[in-house]
Amino acid sequence: MHEWFRTLAVLWFAAFLLTDCKKKMPEIKFDLGKDIVETARASGVSKFETRQYARTIIYDISPVPPEIPARFVRPGYEIVWSPLYSFSMYASEKRQRQVDQVDLGLSSGAFDSHEAARAFVEQTIAQFQKGKWKRHIGDACPAVTGRSSLLDEMGQLTADCSADPEYEFTREEWLHFAHGPIANLPKWEWIGDGVFAQLEVQITQSPGDTHPKFRMSLEFQIDTVRRQVFADNVAHDIEEGKAKGWDVEERIARGKIETAARIKVLEANALKRGDRVVER
Repeated sequence: MHEWFRTLAVLWFAAFLLTDCKKKMPEIKFDLGKDIVETARASGVSKFETRQYARTIIYDISPVPPEIPARFVRPGYEIVWSPLYSFSMYASEKRQRQVDQVDLGLSSGAFDSHEAARAFVEQTIAQFQKGKWKRHIGDACPAVTGRSSLLDEMGQLTADCSADPEYEFTREEWLHFAHGPIANLPKWEWIGDGVFAQLEVQITQSPGDTHPKFRMSLEFQIDTVRRQVFADNVAHDIEEGKAKGWDVEERIARGKIETAARIKVLEANALKRGDRVVER
């Protein structure tokens, strides 16, 4: 077979597979709380890569064809995200193999400018704002609105807490985070119908790159599971601390006092700027 004919055949077959994939999988549908095998069958994906670590079961697919979005299908909370690079579902045998977390990852080459990436982030936030989702504020963070959600006690920009989704970053603020030592923006977090959602953005640009690269992830997790995992990790840390002879209870009490004092300062500063303190 001539080389040009072999190349043509390979290209034709690749195009056939992509077309066939689009016909069978116009989008990846998912929800949380159901058996992972049942969820996989309903997703529209013909085949997942499957793995298991200890009692954690993982179903994933990557790369995902860029034309195929993922859709969180829960009524009133629908979110569509694309262009995907990876789609991963997690379940545990401890919880009857129910899907308790889904992670969506965007291709690092999806955007060639800060402006395009900002527009995509704003479009994602707008979907959450249109649905029944409510902003999530962490226990160690101030319940403040606007630009104050980005600031520390000294009024400096920080990525410590989740951002107010109603606040639109200026170009200067976006670039400040992009060129910072960690190069990640503050997270955006929501809660709705027992599901916790988190949008994260990291920005990298290596020497020689002609444009910045963006790593974006969107995570959905059953909130009770997320909280239980956190509590288990804290309990483990406490036991380790006690084994080392630390006064763990005293450290925890001091940490709660310091956090409450910090939040009080941040909320007072927000009010001085004209921002609001809201209910959690």
